[in-house]
Amino acid sequence: MLTWAMLALGLLIVIFAPGLIVLRALGLRGLTLWGAAPAWTAGLATAASLILAAASVRWSPLFFAAVVLVATAGAALLGRVMPGKVYQRTGISLDELSFPVTRRQGIALGLLIVLSSVLLWLPGIMPGDFGDPPQWWDPTYHLSGVWSIAHSGDASPLSAFSLMYGPEPVSVVYPAVLHQLVSLVSGTEHIIPTIKLMLAGIAIIWYTGIASLGQAALPKVKYAPFLALGAAQFVPIMPSYLLFRVPVWANALGVALIPGLLALAMACFRYTVMHQRNLKAAFPLLAALYLMLILGVLGLTASYPASFFTITIILIVGLTAYVAQRMGEIRSLPKAVAASAGLALLIGLTLILPLTSPRFESMLANPPTRGFDQLLFKLWSIASMNPAGGGGIIPKLVSIVFGIACLVGLVTAFRSRQLRWLSLTWIVLLLIVLATSFPIIPLSYYTGIWYYGIFRTLPFFAIPTILLAVIGATRLLSRATANNLAGAITGVLVLSVASSAIFWGMRYGYGREMFDPTPSDSLFMVSDDELAMQKRIANIVGPDELVIGDPTNGEALLPAYANVDVAFRQHAYAQISRESADARLLGDHFNQIHDNPRVCRVLKKYNIKYFYEDYPVIFNETWRPFSTPGFYHVDTSRGFELLDEADQARFYRITACDE
Repeated sequence: MLTWAMLALGLLIVIFAPGLIVLRALGLRGLTLWGAAPAWTAGLATAASLILAAASVRWSPLFFAAVVLVATAGAALLGRVMPGKVYQRTGISLDELSFPVTRRQGIALGLLIVLSSVLLWLPGIMPGDFGDPPQWWDPTYHLSGVWSIAHSGDASPLSAFSLMYGPEPVSVVYPAVLHQLVSLVSGTEHIIPTIKLMLAGIAIIWYTGIASLGQAALPKVKYAPFLALGAAQFVPIMPSYLLFRVPVWANALGVALIPGLLALAMACFRYTVMHQRNLKAAFPLLAALYLMLILGVLGLTASYPASFFTITIILIVGLTAYVAQRMGEIRSLPKAVAASAGLALLIGLTLILPLTSPRFESMLANPPTRGFDQLLFKLWSIASMNPAGGGGIIPKLVSIVFGIACLVGLVTAFRSRQLRWLSLTWIVLLLIVLATSFPIIPLSYYTGIWYYGIFRTLPFFAIPTILLAVIGATRLLSRATANNLAGAITGVLVLSVASSAIFWGMRYGYGREMFDPTPSDSLFMVSDDELAMQKRIANIVGPDELVIGDPTNGEALLPAYANVDVAFRQHAYAQISRESADARLLGDHFNQIHDNPRVCRVLKKYNIKYFYEDYPVIFNETWRPFSTPGFYHVDTSRGFELLDEADQARFYRITACDE
């Protein structure tokens, strides 16, 4: 238990401390600081990984801390010089940016965020032992990605995953923030429990960002951070669905970062409007603020590139609503034309120009195949914000009540000049969600940015929905709303416990499916006996020796679970742009080891000494012997020495290539 507690504390420090230190040095304070800090941590981790890789320095907590300290020193210098000079000249300071949160409120809110996250997280990780791996194939990519970084010391997103698809390095670019942060805490020994703890960490990031955004977006609503946190308990898509129904999805971290950055963007915008008549004097402060925002968005993009489009869509809709409101006040035609042209240029640069890149062109090249089949199920999935659609009568009733509050908030926000942007944002994101389920041309093609999956767009739609629900609930219950902090704290506490009770069965079911599923040809990877065998294998395989086998069976778990290196850490070596010829040879022809001399040459080249044999499964609707035929029908009666076995899995030493 002490080990898990230390891992949890280490994760919280790694997630928040780097961003907090640097942003605080720049002069940011309050809840906005806590909401934006994880995105800055993501940016610092990415920058540090690139710098250290270029300098051939091993990725480690020590060297990451050194990069953070250098960034903090630069931020402190910038934060001391610019705000000081501006304050001396004009009396303008960044303190005006901070929303009022007393220490008592901050402590209470922090404790409620942690409690809510733990109550959400517990049922999902309860099935199975805490150290047991997920039983789905997709998480093995991220488990092996963490192990690759901790093992090699290379955390760069440009090269950290180069050995995931075979023993020969290939060119692979992949977002690595989650893997970087987990590897700093887990090393190569505690990857699986640290990944499970990271799921709670992502929930904490999400709830912190939501509370921060509630404060920034609804400054006139008393105890808005508490109300937003309470409303967020009843949104199944995030974090419940993305953390447990979608198996260890690294991009969930990028989704969780969005609300906190939106809060910072709103603070920057409000600060700009506040000093619009004195922009020249306040310019150094504004430059520092927007530097915080831009670098935070870069950190967000490094975590999950598609999130860049999400946050820019939300910001552009809000800015468009503001410009439209102010257009009637602009008496000069040139100023009106300039405002419109500037907005059009912003839309073009952020939403259209990036789509000209080859990566996004390939994503958009696949036409959507959505139809109007399962119409009612799809509509209910969107309305309840649960792609699985399920749940008993009580969760359904909760979804209906939540939806009523949201619709009341939608009407209220649309009638308010200050909040109309929120209702328009909700409508635009709803259209994007609908376009991922139904053919809405040409919008459905644009949803290729999110791979056409509704579970990828619903979390973004949830952000304005939560805020609208707060507005609606406040309006419906205005006379019963608590007027003291104790009432707000009690309300969130009750909602957190109620949410945990209502959705406990759903969350436990998701966790059971991921960590302890019923054995089948399409989900089950390893049994308890096979896991015990993998621990024994760790005592057999040398540090420079590799194990080969089909990575859709237990072989793929050897790195993260037993700290044993394998030839294939990822199940789809043919999906990369330039696959390895040696990897293809082994995947297709390893079973020709007795007759094809090229097989032994490749095995010797990479010091592959062991073979992990297991029963075939169906993966991505394909029978694995069709995808990687070389790992099946291997004649092990000669040239192989059986070292261990468990259930249908067998572990051999390869002797066929001995001279």
